[in-house]
Amino acid sequence: MRSDAERMYLNTGDDALFWRSSDAPAGVYRSVAPAPPLADFVARIHFGHEWVPPEAPVVERVLPDGGVHLIFDLGDAPAQPEGGTAYASEVVGARCTPAVIRMAGRMEHVSARLEPGGMEALLGVPAAELAETSVSLDALWGSRADEARERLAAAPRGPARAAVLE
Repeated sequence: MRSDAERMYLNTGDDALFWRSSDAPAGVYRSVAPAPPLADFVARIHFGHEWVPPEAPVVERVLPDGGVHLIFDLGDAPAQPEGGTAYASEVVGARCTPAVIRMAGRMEHVSARLEPGGMEALLGVPAAELAETSVSLDALWGSRADEARERLAAAPRGPARAAVLE
């Protein structure tokens, strides 16, 4: 019986570090600093894409970085091996434990790591309410979450998507 490949991911701010080499070509995961005044609320905007053959999925442990993340999945949404719910767009609260996701297919996302206080200012919810959990962005933004996701998907990959998110 074949087991899925495994790797760990750590967001270091400017770059992504992978433990065990990724088959993703260099440069497919990048980030940019947001422009003022958004920089008061958002630390970095991340974007990336990679193809993970469905016959060779990857289980990734995303190490906690203490941040709150706003994530838009534009490709095949990663699955949660522990039976958690996957959302097309979500807010992931600060965690003390790794998040485990199973990736297969077209992985493509745009995300923002929020500054302390950024969650309440941008999403209307205190960060403590989402610690150790995630929630669909639809629950916070309603139909605006789908509109934002559609606009991001329509933009070219890379910095253009970061500009749309800003």
